[in-house]
Amino acid sequence: MIRVLTPENQPIFRRLVENRPCIAPVMEANSEVFAGHPALMRFYICDESGALLLRGGGGLLCGEADDEELAGMLGFGGVEFLKTDGMVPFGWRVEETLRIMVLRRLPASPPLPGGAALCKEPSMRQVMDLLRHDGLLGTAADNFYSEACTKRARGLARVWTVNIDGMPVATAGAYAVTPREAYLSAVLTLPEYRGRGLAGALVAHAAAELAQSGRAVSLLCREALVPFYARLGFETVAELLQTRP
Repeated sequence: MIRVLTPENQPIFRRLVENRPCIAPVMEANSEVFAGHPALMRFYICDESGALLLRGGGGLLCGEADDEELAGMLGFGGVEFLKTDGMVPFGWRVEETLRIMVLRRLPASPPLPGGAALCKEPSMRQVMDLLRHDGLLGTAADNFYSEACTKRARGLARVWTVNIDGMPVATAGAYAVTPREAYLSAVLTLPEYRGRGLAGALVAHAAAELAQSGRAVSLLCREALVPFYARLGFETVAELLQTRP
């Protein structure tokens, strides 16, 4: 049976996700802030064998659930895609296999090109302009902004940009930070500034800063980006399946 996350079953939820790269920080940081706000995110326990997060039209499942019950719940809730660490809901299909990568060695931080400067405390509105430009957030942009600001204020998110002439042209963020791990995501460079090494320098700096704080650093990427992140010291350790009905 799929049950709503409560203070009573919170220990089960944490046990299910702990020590799972990418999954643990996303589940733990978000549940810490939004478990009591179902309009933004919903959290569930699945038969004490799975932990489920639903946000808008997407979700993340760690572990197992009854495949028919899960498919029915997702359909009723209007969920359009679900990332899982192996399970596929009844009647759904695997659309893509994503790679979970973990930082294994501190990357050398390449210098930024002339005229470019690293910003460690950028305006979140300027970051949002970057992410909207690439369509990275889709229809979830407004919720993402409020969620990111809330987590940032609580020390559960970090954001960096590279600025040229005072304007952000590239960004990377750790939008789920726990005492043990930081999940790096939303890496983007504006098209006209690509090919200059901005993203590599930005990711190297962010990863090194997070690792030096004593945290593991993880990220999720498509197969095509594995060589890019491998050059920066990341290693593939697991996979997530992106599934759709």
